[in-house]
Amino acid sequence: MAEASRRRRPKGPGYAFSAGATATLLLLGLVALNASQPPPPTVAEFAPAALDQIKKAPDRQTSDVGDAKSGTGIKKGPGASPPPPPVPTATPSGPQVPRTHDCPGGRQIEDPQSPPCVPGWQGDNGGATAFGVTRDEIRVAAPYGTAFTGDPTPQWQALVNFFNQRFEFYGRKIILKGYLATGDNFAYPDPSQMIKDATKVADELKAFASLGYPDRKGAEHTYYDELARRKVISVIGRETALGTDAYFAKHAPYQWNRGAAIDVQFKSFGQFVCREWAGRAPKYGGPWSPPAFTGTPAMRKIGILVNQATDGTEPDIKPMTDNLKVCGVKPFIVRAVESQSQTDASNPVAQLANEGVTTVICVCDVGSSRAYLNAASTQPYHPEWLMGSYINNDVDNAFSTNSTDQTDNVFGISFLDKFLPIQDTWWYLAMRQGDPSVEPPKNAGPIATYGNLLLLASGVQMAGPKLTPQTFADALHRTTFPNPGAGRAPFFQGRVGFEDGGYSWHHDASTFWYDGRQPGTDDATTPGRVCHVRHGVRYEYGDWPKEDPPYKATPCN
Repeated sequence: MAEASRRRRPKGPGYAFSAGATATLLLLGLVALNASQPPPPTVAEFAPAALDQIKKAPDRQTSDVGDAKSGTGIKKGPGASPPPPPVPTATPSGPQVPRTHDCPGGRQIEDPQSPPCVPGWQGDNGGATAFGVTRDEIRVAAPYGTAFTGDPTPQWQALVNFFNQRFEFYGRKIILKGYLATGDNFAYPDPSQMIKDATKVADELKAFASLGYPDRKGAEHTYYDELARRKVISVIGRETALGTDAYFAKHAPYQWNRGAAIDVQFKSFGQFVCREWAGRAPKYGGPWSPPAFTGTPAMRKIGILVNQATDGTEPDIKPMTDNLKVCGVKPFIVRAVESQSQTDASNPVAQLANEGVTTVICVCDVGSSRAYLNAASTQPYHPEWLMGSYINNDVDNAFSTNSTDQTDNVFGISFLDKFLPIQDTWWYLAMRQGDPSVEPPKNAGPIATYGNLLLLASGVQMAGPKLTPQTFADALHRTTFPNPGAGRAPFFQGRVGFEDGGYSWHHDASTFWYDGRQPGTDDATTPGRVCHVRHGVRYEYGDWPKEDPPYKATPCN
């Protein structure tokens, strides 16, 4: 099975702490940002500011677009393109000393989720090798919604500048085409408007790829499917209700998911509940109220609340229920149309309460989740709430408008990378290097755009000069991402890659509880923070430990 072939997650704090010495040496060994810039943040102390083109790759790099001995990178295979001619050591202006820049730790950039580095390149890139690709450009659409107070393209362009400077795009540059998505009423997805936007991307913007579409409560697949029909790549930044790896495979080679496929999320959630929650007393809920409860329940009763988008799109929770069967759990399931109205939320919550459900798994958009928590407070009903990465239930400030009588009972697993203070994040450093004149936001707004661009840039770089959707896909499936320190200190980032043949970048998750009293990590002006068990140690499906997790045993971090 694919999961078994992946490197296993650590099962306890010892593994995380054992990396301390190595991480310390890493932090001490890397170089600071250019002294002409303002004082750098913590992570920037080992993020070099030099933007020289890479001329030399480490010996362990193996690539179809470079020449090296063996190790990580693109593996040789049938149909591999021949290596390009050597990089000249002289120019028409006369002999010069060639400048070289060894990649940090064998990666293209300092971010531990970076792809392996490739050597600098010169030669014929083939010109217009695909729709949206010319000899000089790779056109990329970037839709945004009215949730932004203004056009975010200047901030996004700073990120694009960084990737153009630091990655090898074989004589081309990413040209960003930002546009305001039409019909931007995210609560009521309109398939015709999403098709209209995809048509604009192909016919007007003439893009090779598109970044993620604005929030449509899981129904964004209509946009991505139309792009695939028009042979345009999409990099999906948020879960869609149909976003399984099998669904993406049906639209190959065009749809790529920056997060974890929802079937991967749901089956891992089911195993997590079986191994860590089922068969125990509900110690994080209550007080328990009539009519279903006559006292403190002796055993948890699991329920699942599933949201359906207003266009009828609904996620398939079978991977979750199949895994719950392993431990004998038959959950009580309530389905409800997505709404952020507390009035609409009252009936689904009442069904769960009347059934005596102690522990609610919410497969919901975060806006609906807030409404459910508020409705539960008025009934009154105080279950344990289990949340996940499906449409943003695992982010700081997610429940900042809810009462702590509910948020004290919020727990779950997160497939996102651990949130860090903004000045310690890779997107912040990239934006500062890409354009120091652009003021980064005071929250993690661009984090999704940075991740989308990192995935896109990785595929473009590893595909080589003859860029097409198929060479992009082949390259990502053959590339082994180095993943140093994945799931461990200092960043506790997720392990990324597509070497399992899938179309989703993330595969592992951390365990968390929510603290509604703590300020957010990325936005300290708003209360609400995701707190990680064991600082953020991560697990894949098959690795979840059989234990009662030590929630709240340490300070929130």
